[in-house]
Amino acid sequence: KLKQDPEQQATHEDYSLISGSFGSGDGTLMGTVAGYSDTCKLLVPAGAYQGLSPLSLLVPRAGVAVYQLLPHGQTFNTAVTVTFDYSKWLAAGDFAHGDSCEVLYMDEVNEEFDTLSPRAIFVADSLAPTVSFQTLHFSHWRLGDKL
Repeated sequence: KLKQDPEQQATHEDYSLISGSFGSGDGTLMGTVAGYSDTCKLLVPAGAYQGLSPLSLLVPRAGVAVYQLLPHGQTFNTAVTVTFDYSKWLAAGDFAHGDSCEVLYMDEVNEEFDTLSPRAIFVADSLAPTVSFQTLHFSHWRLGDKL
């Protein structure tokens, strides 16, 4: 588990907000910030979300490596698929081509980043710099070196 780094704590000004309503149907929500950050994609299968409120992605801008999927704590009837493009962090040297990395989420109770279960482990690749994983809940998410 990783404690949240105080430097990683950010305000909404550090993010671009992308929202979409799904009702009871399926859909895709794509968030990107040109010139600042990478892409975050959310794929919601039919029946996974029964809420009336829109779902949102807070896509990080420069200097912030934590994605936020809103509303925090939102749960789903079936798993949704999230895809992150990590090319900016690869270019910044946060991890290198060939590094073994994984997806981490914020455990709100313990205020620590923890590994996703089942673990979403990937090898950093500059030719296809994306990682996809499935989850039943929203939280803060980041990519990091394999624990």
